[in-house]
Amino acid sequence: MSQPREEAPAPRGPRQSVWRDAGAALSLVFGSPLAFFILTAVAFMAAYFFQLGPSLQNLAFLGSRPVGLWHIFLPIQPALWLVTSLLVWGELRKPDPLWPDTRREQMAVVLCTSVTLAMIGLPFVAQFISWPEMPSLATLNTPSMSAFRTRLLILSLIGIAVAVLQALSVFCVHVQLLRLSSAPPARGTVCEAGDLDEDVRRYLKLRARLRLFLSLVAVNVGTSVLSLGILRNLLNAAHPARPELFPAAPVVGYSVYLTGLLANGYLPVRKTLVDVGEALAERLVRQSLGAQAPWKARFEEQQAARTYLGLRESAFQELQQGISVLAPLLGGLSSLLLSPGG
Repeated sequence: MSQPREEAPAPRGPRQSVWRDAGAALSLVFGSPLAFFILTAVAFMAAYFFQLGPSLQNLAFLGSRPVGLWHIFLPIQPALWLVTSLLVWGELRKPDPLWPDTRREQMAVVLCTSVTLAMIGLPFVAQFISWPEMPSLATLNTPSMSAFRTRLLILSLIGIAVAVLQALSVFCVHVQLLRLSSAPPARGTVCEAGDLDEDVRRYLKLRARLRLFLSLVAVNVGTSVLSLGILRNLLNAAHPARPELFPAAPVVGYSVYLTGLLANGYLPVRKTLVDVGEALAERLVRQSLGAQAPWKARFEEQQAARTYLGLRESAFQELQQGISVLAPLLGGLSSLLLSPGG
């Protein structure tokens, strides 16, 4: 009786390199939204070591000193700068670009961004001018505070650059909306219907981008004021015998200033967004029902068009927008809550 033959093992394919698999994993991570998690964590730790040195004592969550809690809050701001800048830069580089293609519109965006830069940098210039005249700031001229002042200056310049980039994105959307509102009507029924569909598509995309950019601006400005208040707390903790050196009033005043600046930029673009949406809703009604439609059918169609274009917002959405505008003031008040003496 013949013995069964043992089957020869199937030939194995070439063994893949571990480094090749690791490279593929990195490509998967950094080519997807997973990269934001890793980049945020890396930016947080880099900002922590840059500001506080290699010591990890401030990360001890059972520490009893409030200074450790304030140190944990400080690196959050640079991490948010990195994430928001990547989001804005990604939106600006999409196939449907936001940067205007005419010189007139480009100059308008640059002009508005330059004014924003001047308004953001004005408090820093005033601080620099008044530095020799304020005895409280003379305490920062000690050798032990020189490194702190240098790091603070670097972070301030980075923060201003991020704020300018975010303001640039908002003004680009505003100019695109103005172009959409001033577009001449198309000739012919078929061409007009096609143009209307394209205008609606562009409007919805611009609306989504504007909501994203305004949310990023609110988060950035709010956390900036919160970081400023935390710096005040750290300076007061470094000079416990003289708590009057760094009072809370300037932080609250700066938060009110930034709240007014944010509202000044939000209200015009909000009005343009609503005006363009109402005009598109009217064009949709005319295309669907014509000019001689009954008032009831016209009203129902208009409400449906306004809902489709996002013009009928809920009370919760309006509350979110109000909180976004008040983000600097909320950040200043939150820093006072973290202060031991207020």
